Amino acid sequence: MKGLNFGYEHKKKNRKKIVLYSLLGIFVAFVIFFFLNVLLSYGKIAPGVKIADTPIGGIDKEQAKKVIDRYVEKLSERAITIVINRHKEEVIPKDVGIEFLKEEMLKDALGFKKSLNPIKYIKESFISEYNIPIRIRYDDKRLQDYYKKLKEKYETSPINARLKGKKKIIREIKGLRFKTTYEEFVNRFINAAIDENMSSINIDVVFIDPEVTFKKILEKLRLNILISSYKTSIKEKEEGSRYNVLLAAKKIDGTILEQGEEFSYNKIVGPAEKDDGFQKGLVIVGGKFVPGYGGGVCQTSSTLYNAVLLAGLKVLERYNHSVYADATSYVPLGRDAAVYYGHKDLRFKNILPYPIVIAAYQDGDYLTIEIWGRERPKAKYTIITRGKEVISYKTIVKKDPNLPKGKEIVEREGINGYRIKTYLEIEENGNKKEIMLSNDYYRPIDKIIRVGK
Repeated sequence: MKGLNFGYEHKKKNRKKIVLYSLLGIFVAFVIFFFLNVLLSYGKIAPGVKIADTPIGGIDKEQAKKVIDRYVEKLSERAITIVINRHKEEVIPKDVGIEFLKEEMLKDALGFKKSLNPIKYIKESFISEYNIPIRIRYDDKRLQDYYKKLKEKYETSPINARLKGKKKIIREIKGLRFKTTYEEFVNRFINAAIDENMSSINIDVVFIDPEVTFKKILEKLRLNILISSYKTSIKEKEEGSRYNVLLAAKKIDGTILEQGEEFSYNKIVGPAEKDDGFQKGLVIVGGKFVPGYGGGVCQTSSTLYNAVLLAGLKVLERYNHSVYADATSYVPLGRDAAVYYGHKDLRFKNILPYPIVIAAYQDGDYLTIEIWGRERPKAKYTIITRGKEVISYKTIVKKDPNLPKGKEIVEREGINGYRIKTYLEIEENGNKKEIMLSNDYYRPIDKIIRVGK
């Protein structure tokens, strides 16, 4: 038994020695590693140092300078977008007196030293990180001049609504003032200038109401009873068409129509060409939607057409589009009003026993058109469509020797055609009757596929 105990004790002592020597070896290796790292990192950026999350630890002064120079150049050359209400201005920081202090940033990087305490050194080297701050200096006068320039450009005084002769109400324009102070602007601009992920800032504004408004003039004329209203979405409109929709709306907005007087859309809006201030939007030419000046004015005429029907006015002239697709789907089938100066017009007559006023304006993502008058109509008007017939498009395959054999390319997507009837239901004193407005045909557009021989 003693012999066995002796052998066990001997093995136990050997294990203790092995553990002790192992720990001693680890300690010695760490000490060597520690001092080697201290010696090798002499004159270099300490480990864990970054500039905007880009590691620069372990490189020398010249290399760090190049990294900082590249980063600062990227910051100083990029444009920052200033958003003011619906307007945008772009400015490059260096153009308004923002200077990046590269030397100061390099000193910060070189000046960051690791602790000589081994435990702290490990923590700082492998766990802790240090992002050197982006140091800048700004020219207060140049930045203030830029802020004043923006104020001069965008701040406006309110303009009262007014009567233009006896045929037009000119809508009021709200005034605009900057809510963001210069000090707030500087703070936001500098934050954007030093943050590569921040590309724009807002200048908050407040609107100032004028004393005389469109509705006050309606009250003065005793035409302040809303007879009908209709709205269509402009949210998905491409920029040119959206602009044209609203410009056409502005031209008809405030139109006063006397009792028995006729209205012509083309007479007021005009040809809708470049010289008239219109942009290129989508127009239908030969069954295709292509860019053309005035594209979008049909949405305004179609919105007006629906408001006119709901007011019980007499439509004298109206045409549907030749094709019904996404670009013309702002109103349901059978309820559009295509216009083409010199060829197709929207005309109607005021058959009410008092003058009416057309109000057309943007309301968020919608174009809204209203008819205002002196008293509420006795009848209720409802637009009804019936008998919708879908005419499927055909697929035409064309052989193309210029394409690889078997390869297919869709040259033109197909569009279904339609037939539909539209009625106006008139309900008065509990009695209903219908008047047929139109029997419309929208032609299909064939799908064309080119196939290689």
